[in-house]
Amino acid sequence: MSGVAPEQTPLRVSIVSRIKEKLPEMGTRIRLKAVLRPPPGPVRPRGFDFARQAWFAQIGAVGFAISKVEIVAPPDPWNTSAKIERVRQLVIDKIKRVVSGSKADIAMALIVGEKSAIDKKVLDAIRAAGLAHMLAISGMHMALVSGTSYWVIRALLALSYALAMMFDVRKIAAVLAIFVASGYLALSGMGISTMRAFIMVSIMFAAILLGRRALSLHNVAVAALLILIFRPESLLEVGFQMSFASVIALVSFYENAFQRDRRERSELLLVQASDRFVDGVKAIFFTTLVASLAVAPIAIHHFHHMTPYSLIGNVLAIPVLTLLVMPMAVVGLAMMPLGLHEIPLSVMGQGNMIIIHIAHWVAGFADSRINVGTISLSALLSIVAGGLWLCLLRSSYRYLGLLVILAGLVLAVFRPTPFLLVERDGGNIVLIDGRRGMWPVSHRAGRYSLNRWKSAFAFFSSKEERQMTKGAKHNSERSNHVWRCDQYGCTAKHNGLLIAYSTHPGAIFEDCAKADILVATYPLPKGFRQCRYPKIIIDRNALKRNGAFAIFPKAGGMKVFNTRQVRGERPWTLHN
Repeated sequence: MSGVAPEQTPLRVSIVSRIKEKLPEMGTRIRLKAVLRPPPGPVRPRGFDFARQAWFAQIGAVGFAISKVEIVAPPDPWNTSAKIERVRQLVIDKIKRVVSGSKADIAMALIVGEKSAIDKKVLDAIRAAGLAHMLAISGMHMALVSGTSYWVIRALLALSYALAMMFDVRKIAAVLAIFVASGYLALSGMGISTMRAFIMVSIMFAAILLGRRALSLHNVAVAALLILIFRPESLLEVGFQMSFASVIALVSFYENAFQRDRRERSELLLVQASDRFVDGVKAIFFTTLVASLAVAPIAIHHFHHMTPYSLIGNVLAIPVLTLLVMPMAVVGLAMMPLGLHEIPLSVMGQGNMIIIHIAHWVAGFADSRINVGTISLSALLSIVAGGLWLCLLRSSYRYLGLLVILAGLVLAVFRPTPFLLVERDGGNIVLIDGRRGMWPVSHRAGRYSLNRWKSAFAFFSSKEERQMTKGAKHNSERSNHVWRCDQYGCTAKHNGLLIAYSTHPGAIFEDCAKADILVATYPLPKGFRQCRYPKIIIDRNALKRNGAFAIFPKAGGMKVFNTRQVRGERPWTLHN
């Protein structure tokens, strides 16, 4: 960093350390040696852009440590962030003393937002069961914590007849619940999704203070506008999109459901209890169904998979989270200063274990997680526009939104698929042979990009690919019936086109004389006249300048896209 000008020095860097040592507490000034690079760009055109996300998070470099951490100065006693982090660590320590294993990991995720300790098998099961949203502290968690606090505080205040007659205990409880939500926001690490949830919950309680309806589409709109005013880049983030898609759909659904539910209630207590139980089950079912349908196209666009049994998982797990886990978390946090947190945290741990068992059971179903590939941005926008039309309009014309959604689904089915993908540094290229297979030159190089490509275009490893991947451990996967390889590179044929992947200049003249598409992992001399035959030439310089490439078939030729064309000239594209 000594050679970097002050105005070019990143405000933040993200460094991973695999050196086993006890890291100092938050706020400590440290010194270490690390290998740093600019945040990487997308692995394919129109793919996820980590560099953009890092720029808005003010992270200017990423890398890994190559030395131990050296402490330069202790934490600043006036550093508020460090104080909050020490409180978070104290809560983590208290949780670990009471519960252990995966139960403690889930408790840490729900209370302080720390998910890194969750076992990979447990995490995969939770994702396959459609329960991953439980681990991200968002609207549901903030509503449960603040809502439980509001209900308890209001009930305690109402015990005093004089207090209840003199003051509106609902407003007092609403103010105190906002303070509880603020504490939970700080304790959870103040992530973007948590801040978004806090704003929405605060607006809900503010509506109670003003004598308005606590939850309506107007309040959702106010929350969205506040977030976009201060964080306009949130509009393109998956958390913002999924959060507001589910909230808008749920509020619209229940506003119409309550208008239609005008039946008279029985005065018999047994019948009332039965009706409430049935209504509770129906509420969980329809809430899960509506929210799942609302976020499904967004999840497919960003994550390329769907969980068909998420409805079963949520119907079974949500009551445990709502009625047992989160209330015990609130009680445990409230009792920690008094040292009486062991019983509620133990009960919370048992609830977490029930959720884990549910996740493993649902994940064990056949095809519990289906990779469906990505959908185009135009398809997503059409589905979202139709969904908003359906939710926001009040007249019978709202159902025309279903036609717009149907048009988006048609666009999603007929998505274009490239026949060749080139990694951003040229370390690997992949030939896509229709829907029959995805054939990389190597199963070892650029494995991250390869996995993302398979996910985006809904390809799974065939039996032959798995055998080739297994053979990759013995460096024997460079030759198969699609690619023909030697020490100078590889060639393949596709629909009458010869594709050459050149890794050594020794065969450049032969490749230039025969190949229709030439990909070279080294820079070609500028104005290389001997290379006129290839219709498309991608060398090291082109990759460094433009990033990953995707080549699509079109009538009478080929269409080339690269990440630079899609990203344009932006502050986060200057270095990659």
